[in-house]
Amino acid sequence: MRQDGAREDELPSIAVMDAASTAAAAIEIAGLAAEGTARDEARTAWLGLATACGTGAALAIAMRRGGRILGALALRLPIHRGPALPHRLEMSALLLARDVPRREAALALLERAEEEATGRAASLLTMELPAGDPDVAILRARGFRLTGRVPGGAGHGRDALLFWKDLAAGAQPPLPAPPPRDGVEVLAHDRLFRSYLALDRLELRHRLFAGGTSGVVGRDLVVRGPAAAILLWDPDRDQVALVEQFRVGALAAGMDPWILETVAGVVEPGEDAAEVARREALEEAGARVDEMVHVGRHLSSPGCSDETVETFVGRVDASRLGGIHGLADEGEDIRVVVMDAADAIAACADGRIANAITLIALQWLALNRAALAARWRRA
Repeated sequence: MRQDGAREDELPSIAVMDAASTAAAAIEIAGLAAEGTARDEARTAWLGLATACGTGAALAIAMRRGGRILGALALRLPIHRGPALPHRLEMSALLLARDVPRREAALALLERAEEEATGRAASLLTMELPAGDPDVAILRARGFRLTGRVPGGAGHGRDALLFWKDLAAGAQPPLPAPPPRDGVEVLAHDRLFRSYLALDRLELRHRLFAGGTSGVVGRDLVVRGPAAAILLWDPDRDQVALVEQFRVGALAAGMDPWILETVAGVVEPGEDAAEVARREALEEAGARVDEMVHVGRHLSSPGCSDETVETFVGRVDASRLGGIHGLADEGEDIRVVVMDAADAIAACADGRIANAITLIALQWLALNRAALAARWRRA
């Protein structure tokens, strides 16, 4: 059906509507909803959106051919914006006429929404959809990834699926597949966010102890990868050198954020953990490591992260250690603390040392210090 003299072959245009236009078009946009109840809800939502547009808290994006509205999309700015530009924008109320190609129209509206979000320096764009909604496939085609479920988010007792797209990352490389393991079937693997760390979402089934297979379960995974840690020990003086620095995780946990810990660093692809340990000892503590022994490899938080830590004990001359170290371009502010090994081991028991990697290394030293000292003295 044509309106206002519009030609059927005329290309549709997409533009951001002002608040007055949004209010005037609310009834027409609501008419795009499939059912009467949905239309009433859509009309109320778009009338409210007009008010939000007037305060700068939202945008309404419309697709038109001539005077006819073919589709519309709402883009809401975050409530807590502060003095900085918004970081995350939320999309909602994607409505399209039934006689337009849904996929093409939806992708065009999403592309315009991304342009608006990028223009406002947002790095994340999110949208909630009911499970089973056909637009889920369209969001995925546009590069959106599933982050999880929002209980009751779709209304009427239905959960919503929450999707987001990292606008700052550009084209996403293929995700590394988890190593195959008997008894585990990975059904979906999505990258939700990438910064210094990454956050993935896995949907999987696994074998049960009682026999059979579980239902589909969702698990969030903090992608951290391998790290290396080294406890610096002087067997001649029986002293250890630890490092003290600010840790945001301790702050968030309500603990003292200045943590005593072993030297540690990330093992990049292709690097050897032992060489990383030596390098980090020099960068963080100014320590040159002589002999080294391997303590073990362990998971730091297997319930939510793939981080593994390869731990070593390295022989040093503690009389040469102390002072402030770290790389300025990485924001490091690291103080070296030299203490008797017996005092450090006691600090594990009385709570002065609460870092798990350091606890493992010092407890290993407590069990093996006499044998290791004899070995290194013979060397």
